[in-house]
Amino acid sequence: MIKLAIAQIVLIILWSFLFVIPGIIKGISYSQAFYLLKGHPEYTIFEALAESRRRMHGYKWRYFMLNLRFIGWGIAVSFILGIGSLWLCPYLFTTQGVFYDKYIA
Repeated sequence: MIKLAIAQIVLIILWSFLFVIPGIIKGISYSQAFYLLKGHPEYTIFEALAESRRRMHGYKWRYFMLNLRFIGWGIAVSFILGIGSLWLCPYLFTTQGVFYDKYIA
C-alpha cells in the first residue's frame, strides 16, 4: 500500500505540472486503486492504477461531487482545531468505500 501511495502521488504531481485540472482529474481516476489492490492482491501497483482509471471512466464527475459535499465540513473542522476530524474522517472514508461498492466493484 505504501508503494501504491508513493506511485499515485508521483503520477498526480507529474500530471499537475501540465496544469492543476489534469492533476485533479488523474487524482480522481486513481482514487479507487487502494480498494482494487485490497480486493485483488494479484495486481501490481501499476495494474491497480490502470484498472482504477479504467473503472472510473464515466464516474469522475459523480465522485468529484461526492467529495465536494465534504468541503464545508472540512472548513468547519479547521475552525475547531481539527477535533472534528475524529468524526469527519471515518465518515468520509466510509462514504468513499460505499461509492466503490456501489459503482466500481
